[in-house]
Amino acid sequence: MRLTFRFCSLAVAVIVGGGDRAQAILNSATDLSSVAVSESQQISHGDEATLEANGFDLAFEVGDVLFATHFNALDGVGNNVGNGQRFTRVPRADLTGATQWATQNRATGANADSCNSCHAEAMSADQVTLFDRFGRPRFKRADGAFITDLSAEDRAGRSHADAVRDPNATANVSQFVERNTPHLFGMGGVQRVAEEVTADLQGVKNSVIADACNAAVGVTKTRNLNSANRARKIDGSLEALNFGSISATRVASGGTACPSDLTRTFTLDTSAVQGVDADLVVRPFQWKGVVGFTRDFTRGASHNELGMQSVEVFGDNVDGDGDGIANEMTIGDQTALAVYMGGQPRPVTTVELSNVGIIAPALPAVQKDAIRRGTQVFNNIGCTSCHKLSLLLSDPTFSEPSLSPFHRDNGTFPAGQAVPAPGAIQFNLTTDISENQIFSASFHFKVADLGNFRKQDNHFLPGFGKTLVDCFGDVKRHNLGSNVAEAINEGSATIPAGTFMTENLWGVGSTAPYLHDGRATTFSEAVLEHTCVLNQPLPGRPGVNCSDRGEAAASADSFRALPASQRGDIEAFANSLVLFKVE
Repeated sequence: MRLTFRFCSLAVAVIVGGGDRAQAILNSATDLSSVAVSESQQISHGDEATLEANGFDLAFEVGDVLFATHFNALDGVGNNVGNGQRFTRVPRADLTGATQWATQNRATGANADSCNSCHAEAMSADQVTLFDRFGRPRFKRADGAFITDLSAEDRAGRSHADAVRDPNATANVSQFVERNTPHLFGMGGVQRVAEEVTADLQGVKNSVIADACNAAVGVTKTRNLNSANRARKIDGSLEALNFGSISATRVASGGTACPSDLTRTFTLDTSAVQGVDADLVVRPFQWKGVVGFTRDFTRGASHNELGMQSVEVFGDNVDGDGDGIANEMTIGDQTALAVYMGGQPRPVTTVELSNVGIIAPALPAVQKDAIRRGTQVFNNIGCTSCHKLSLLLSDPTFSEPSLSPFHRDNGTFPAGQAVPAPGAIQFNLTTDISENQIFSASFHFKVADLGNFRKQDNHFLPGFGKTLVDCFGDVKRHNLGSNVAEAINEGSATIPAGTFMTENLWGVGSTAPYLHDGRATTFSEAVLEHTCVLNQPLPGRPGVNCSDRGEAAASADSFRALPASQRGDIEAFANSLVLFKVE
C-alpha cells in the first residue's frame, strides 16, 4: 500500500564535474547538466532526522516509494561498466580502467533500475476472489480504499532476474556464480530470530568461558550451542536449535584473559561449531548467510544491483561508480529501506486465505486434507530437521538500528558517519505492520490481519505468548553436498562451496524457480537436487563425480521413494505456502 504523502528532503545527488569520472557514460558533465534541463531526478530522498522524529509509518512509506522508484541517470542509477554501458548482466572485472567495473568493489551489475524490477513474482489476483458476482470489490484496506488487485512488489524473481556474480573479481567465467532473486516478505521476523538466537549463542560462549576460568589449569570445559525452545514441532512441542558445541580450556600462560579474573587465561575452541561462523553471529540473509541485518542487505543491493551508491558506504560527495553522480543514496534513504524491509508482511497459506473468504468458494475439504497430509509426510521424511515449521520470538520489537550490537553498524558507518542511536525507529511485528489489513467493503469490519505476525495463543501448548515466525527454516547453514557445490566459496573462505543457508520455505508456492541459482523449476526437483548418487557422474559436469551426498541425502532418498499419492500431498503442502499482498 502506498500512501499519497511524502515527507522527504530535497534531492541531494550532485553532478561531479571534470576528469574521467564525469566522462564515464555520457561525454562530459556538461551532458548530464544538459539532460537536467528537460529531465528530472526520480528519487525523493529520506531525511534521517525527519524519519526519526516521525517514526515507523513515515519511514515505511518513504522506503515503499524508494523501492518502487525507477531511477534515472540524474539519480545516479547504473555504473560505469565500461564501453559506454550503464547496466550489465555479465560481471566485467576485465574492464580495469580508472572508473570502470573492476575498480568499484562490486560482485555484479548494475543490472536494474528499480528494486521491484527483480522482486516481482508472487501470487496473482486471479488466484483469489477480490470481486463479488456483480463485479464489485469485496474488500477494503485500512485507509478505506477498495482492494482491486494484488501488489507486484517485494516478491521473488523468475530466472530472467537471476544475478550473475563474480565475487572475487576474477573475470573468469568458470569462477562466476548465479543467484536467484529471493522474496522479501517477513524479513523483520527473520532478523529478530537471528538476533535472539545470536544472543543465546553468545550467552553459551560466555558461560563456557566462565566454566574454564573457574577450573584448574589444563581443564577443558564444553557446552552445547543451543538456542533452547526456539523451534515448534508438528505436534506443538518445542525443541532447541543446535549449532554444535564450543570448548574453553584454562591455560597457564598465553591465551585470553578471563573476564572475571585478569590473572587467569583461557583458549577457546570453535572447531565443533556448526551452521554459523566461529563468531557465533547468525547472519540470516543471502544464500550463504553472510548478511546480518536489513540495512546491510539494502545498501549492498542498492550498490550491486542498481548502482545507487550510499554515502554511508562510499562517503559524502564521492562518485564511487564512475557515473558522474555523487550522494546517490542518503543515510535517511537506507534507514527507510531497512525499515520497509523489516516491516514487510508475513507470507500466508491458501488455507488461511480460504478460511477468511479471500479464496471463494472455499478450498474443498479434499484439498485441505491433502495439505495436512503433505505437512505430515514432509515431517516424516525428515525435512523438518532443517525446515522447522515455526521459530519463536520472545520480543517482537524490530529496531533500526538494531538493539543487538551484532546486527548493526557500531559507532560509525563504513564511510565514517555517525550511526543513529540503537532503536531510533521501532515497531512491533505483531501489531504495527500496516499492509494486508483486510476489511469488508460493505461494513468496514476487519476480515483478516494477514500482515502482522501471529502469537502462540494456545494455553495448552508450550511457548504461550511467544511470536510465531512460520518460516520453515532454522537460520543455519547446511552442507548440501557435491550436487550443488560451486567452483568458489562465495562470501567467505570458511563457508564450503556446497554449504548454504536453509532456505525459508514460507511463500514457496509463489516463488519458482528454486534453489540458490534457480536450477529447479519445480518443488520436486528442488528436493531431489539436495543429494546425488555417490561416485556417480554429476549431471552436466563431465568428469566430476559425486563425492559428498550432503546432509539432506536421507530425506531426499525418502522423498524419491514415496508413492505418487504422497508426492502429490507434499506438492499440495508446498503450493499452499504463498505470498499475498494487496495493492
